[in-house]
This record gives sequence, structure tokens and C-alpha cells, in this order.
Amino acid sequence: CRSMAPQVIVCDELAAEDEEALLNALGAGVCIIASAHAESEEGLRARPFIGRLLKTGAFPLLIGIGADFEYTVKECVE
Repeated sequence: CRSMAPQVIVCDELAAEDEEALLNALGAGVCIIASAHAESEEGLRARPFIGRLLKTGAFPLLIGIGADFEYTVKECVE
């Protein structure tokens, strides 16, 4: 019998259908690195499933990357 026990999962462009799987992984102690497109932090938080994920404390940092590749790093405090 073989099983997988990842320590980190990397996801590109989160979608609403990913929420349950991410919550299950987080509950198992897996770290998640994920991307999601939004015009602003407020726009990101306005997406219902992302807002719920952020409230779990799943993502301690938000990193914004602009079209000019300038970036900002902010602690995610709920």
C-alpha cells in the first residue's frame, strides 16, 4: 500500500470548487501556496470562497504582483 503525505501543495488560480479540498488539506497540516487574480486586495476578499479561506488563517501572507512586476507583501490578519 502506498500513500502520499505532502507537506506543501502549490495551486495556480484558485477556483470555488477548490475550497473543500484546500480545507481538507489544511486540516491535515499541509501548507498551501496559491495564486488568484484580483484587481486589489478588496477585490480578492470580495470573492466569497477566498474570503472564507482567508478567515481560516490559511494564508499568513498576501503577495500582490502588478502588471509591471512590482510586488507588495502584507501579513494577512483576520
